[in-house]
Amino acid sequence: MCSGLSENKAKGLIGESDLFKKFTNFCATLKTEAIVFADGDEKQGTSSLNTASSSLKEKNRKEQSTTPSSSSIRVSPASEILEDVSVSPENLEMKEEKQFEFILKSLVAGGVAGMCAKTSVAPLDRMKILLQAHSKHYSHLGVFSGLRGIVKKERFIALYKGNGAQMVRIFPYAATQFTSFEMYKKLLGGEKSHIGRFAAGSAAGVTAVALTYPLDTIRARLAFQVTGEHVYNGIYSCAVHIFREEGGVRALYRGFVPTVCGMIPYAGLSFYCFESFKYLCMKYIPDYTCKSHSTNTGGLVLLLHAKLLCGGVAGAAAQTVAYPLDVTRRRMQLAMMDEKTKKFGMGMVSTLKLIYEENGVMRGLYRGMSINYLRAIPMVAVSFSTYELVKQTLNLDTGIAIKTG
Repeated sequence: MCSGLSENKAKGLIGESDLFKKFTNFCATLKTEAIVFADGDEKQGTSSLNTASSSLKEKNRKEQSTTPSSSSIRVSPASEILEDVSVSPENLEMKEEKQFEFILKSLVAGGVAGMCAKTSVAPLDRMKILLQAHSKHYSHLGVFSGLRGIVKKERFIALYKGNGAQMVRIFPYAATQFTSFEMYKKLLGGEKSHIGRFAAGSAAGVTAVALTYPLDTIRARLAFQVTGEHVYNGIYSCAVHIFREEGGVRALYRGFVPTVCGMIPYAGLSFYCFESFKYLCMKYIPDYTCKSHSTNTGGLVLLLHAKLLCGGVAGAAAQTVAYPLDVTRRRMQLAMMDEKTKKFGMGMVSTLKLIYEENGVMRGLYRGMSINYLRAIPMVAVSFSTYELVKQTLNLDTGIAIKTG
């Protein structure tokens, strides 16, 4: 290159001043291009940044447009999550009010059902007690001849002797039993499980008996009295006499153990059978046993004749199993009213043995069974039917979820 320049210079083609001028112009050109290039990069970078910023702002604007404004949100997102998983005081109070209303209405329905059921069979109930305890005035008579004998020897109202104490006892008893069943059924899974349903019925029966047993003892004593041979003048005098003369609270609970032992299968089978037959009627023969009811679970409600049928069958099944223990209970409750029968007040097992040894199975443990069927079947039928009817009147659910397929 130097040799070329020297050669050109020697030939006079280019001067020294021209060479310097061209070099200066070349450097200026390079500087200009560098400035332009730098300015272009800065503008491009600023443009990219501005574009990204605009996109982010547009995205935020869209998110804000689809999200409630801050003025409409009372809690932070974290608070909303906590509110979702927790129960607000208002909802908790409302839930407690509904539970209280349900319990109160169930108690009323159960109490009314028990009173109606017991009153409907009170004459048969008294006759059963007289036969079970071998009353010297009526033990040789049958059911209907015994009823006629009561009217003839005493008077018609004597058929209902002891029913006042029965009403005092039966309202809290039935109210507790039915309401307890509803609660135990949910607790023990009785809506889906056969065992849970039976256990709920048994637990309900035991709960009710434990609370009202002294009144049952008093009622049995009053019903066993015959006109002209009264020992007690009423509920209060009977209770005071038993408490003072026969051993206090323990005397009022005499026969409690066989009662509980009998109540477990009796109440368990009663509720189990009624709920099971009710389910079968609703699932397989609803055209004959049910009618539509929009507010009920399953959309159906049993007709009156179906209620009575389910209750009657339930009562028959339960009484057949539990009857011997019911006889034992009565003999123990009434043992202290006569010197000859005091031996039956010593304990459940010994009383069972004595009844069997003296009278056998049919004339002893199942004595009065025919009249018991006559009273138990309509009594349980009326009890369950009235309970369901009163629940319907009080706008409580009486339906059952029906499985399909």
